[in-house]
Amino acid sequence: MVSRASTRPSKENARWTATATEAQLSPRGEQRFSEEAVSALGPFVDQRAKIDAEHEVEKLARSLNRHLALEQGAPRRGTVISRLEKVRKVAISLEKHLQDLDDLTLYMLSTGAMEAPGFYELPKKAGSQKRVSDQDPRKNATARLRNFIHRVTVTLEIFEGRFAPDVGGNTNMYKKIIGTARLDLIQQGVFVFEKYKRGMASGHVGGKFHRFLLAVFEYATGKEAETNARLESHLKPMLKAFRERREGDIELEKIWLALQAAKSMMPRDEARMKRLEAKFANKLESLGKIWSRFVPQMRD
Repeated sequence: MVSRASTRPSKENARWTATATEAQLSPRGEQRFSEEAVSALGPFVDQRAKIDAEHEVEKLARSLNRHLALEQGAPRRGTVISRLEKVRKVAISLEKHLQDLDDLTLYMLSTGAMEAPGFYELPKKAGSQKRVSDQDPRKNATARLRNFIHRVTVTLEIFEGRFAPDVGGNTNMYKKIIGTARLDLIQQGVFVFEKYKRGMASGHVGGKFHRFLLAVFEYATGKEAETNARLESHLKPMLKAFRERREGDIELEKIWLALQAAKSMMPRDEARMKRLEAKFANKLESLGKIWSRFVPQMRD
């Protein structure tokens, strides 16, 4: 008889999932904070632009709440390693159990226990070259298990090499890979702000962009932003990187246009083209380094 014992995980070992409920996503703050955030993006050319800004603020608030929900209880590096090691151990054990099946059990497995061989038939089948059945049910299973074991082993090696050991603190693999909710608020928020206030986002604490983020935070979470948002330490370096990247993109485009012009000239100045190509490659590399300061989770 199959056991009907509950398989629901305990609260301590609850399975982490990358989904959030509607209750977790919905903004919990007062509507006036949404209005304050929208106002920071104005004035608007027409009512349609204002409605668009309201939608952007709503998306930011829901995104913040999603990240805040998902970063809670996500597994740490050591937990991921121990679970992968356990899976590998169980898979190896299962393969061994399959290989050790006796002929009678294997026969029942191959026929779905639907045939009943007589006294003479079973020894004859068991003694055949192909053992109990022409289609050994273990063949595909063991082959797939071996591939799976290999995959887990390689994954473990890559994972341990890619992510440095934990050094303690309030972190987990979600924060390492995706980034914290507060980082994401700044990263997504600056694009929304710049959509309406081109070139006006700054890392100044207490500035217009900072106040915009605080209003979004309080609307999303319902918590007092001045003491709970804790954006100040990230704001200045991330906005500096954002500005440098934007300026660098303009320079990169100029180099690319100069390179295209050099290629179209006849006769070609090969030396100039090589200089421009090298300059383009160097600028592209430097922009990647700048962007990693705006998206610090890329460095982990």
